[in-house]
Amino acid sequence: MSLNSDFIAHPMSRLFFQSVAEFWGAGALSLLASVVIVSTRDLHLSRTSRGHAKLEVQSVHTAPTPRVGGIALMFGMLAAAVLAPPESSRYLWMLLCSCIPVFSAGLMEDLNVGASPRTRLFAAMASSALMILLTGYHIPTLGIPALDGIMRYWPVGVLFTVFATAGVSHAFNLVDGLNGLAMSIGIVAACALGMIAVNMGDQLTATIAAALVLCVAGVLVLNYPLGRLFLGDAGAYTLGHLIAWIAVLLMARNPEVSPWAVLMAAFWPVMDTGAAVLRRLINRTPASAPDRMHFHHVVMRVIRANLPAGQRLVVANSLATAVMVPLFVAPGIIAVLTATNNLWAFLAFSLYVLVYISVRGGLVRSFRAINRRLTILRHALAPSH
Repeated sequence: MSLNSDFIAHPMSRLFFQSVAEFWGAGALSLLASVVIVSTRDLHLSRTSRGHAKLEVQSVHTAPTPRVGGIALMFGMLAAAVLAPPESSRYLWMLLCSCIPVFSAGLMEDLNVGASPRTRLFAAMASSALMILLTGYHIPTLGIPALDGIMRYWPVGVLFTVFATAGVSHAFNLVDGLNGLAMSIGIVAACALGMIAVNMGDQLTATIAAALVLCVAGVLVLNYPLGRLFLGDAGAYTLGHLIAWIAVLLMARNPEVSPWAVLMAAFWPVMDTGAAVLRRLINRTPASAPDRMHFHHVVMRVIRANLPAGQRLVVANSLATAVMVPLFVAPGIIAVLTATNNLWAFLAFSLYVLVYISVRGGLVRSFRAINRRLTILRHALAPSH
């Protein structure tokens, strides 16, 4: 089968963006809820600003900021479930019900009630298991002929789906480290999956993806570039859960869609989390230990090192997201182009893994070179005794 090079310009793909526009009411409610949270920040900031400044090693923010953007996202998705056509509405309600465990665990952490990373991961698994019970769907294939036979056994398919979707949910939380980053990646992934769904004639999955795009955008307005509101653990985990299950619905309802293309749509959080796991194994670091070597941390360090001291943190935060946009948009486009060609999708995924490794390695070398030059300069300017 040939590459679907006409996907993006295809009239059916344009239908997806028309579907997005139909959910303006859900997006508006998400934005309104975000504005209300920011406007009333003085009433709840002591409870909703957990995790800023010195409280977490991986934090890159200094000012107390509400971390409950996930609440606004859920308000928008609830509105979408009301506005959607009957069949799509039914699946949206099931999807929102399945979000309850992971959203609740994330919100506990955001409100400083306390929920360990392990608790949140188990909650994500519970949400996935609940979605399987509600819909009967699970990942049907891995896109690897030698392994697809075992996926036909229901227990194997279900267990793999639970672990894989919970992993994606966790991955979105890990990349939520810069203004607009996780939400921008989520919008790109939802657009890619939605465009594939429309081209497959799967209006149900496309409608859910379209609703998510505008609901996330409503929160993004208050998050990027100034960081007035953060998505928080509840929002990031829930966003990952929603993206993962849009992907599962797409594969389960359309067997001709390549799992590798679907994985490409959410490449960045999946790859960055995989790299983090590998680092921990190599360095023998505990799974619960903070990690400031994610790709976005490296990008921001390189940018900060090249900015005047007074502008470094605020400017570098948002600028790092802007710099990364082409890097996570590209795999989304590739996902659309290779959606029904498993071989090309696999080759593209493999190639982009090499791109990730080479770009990250170049950034690390650049940062180390800058540090060496600054160290030499400091020694040269230091007063002699």
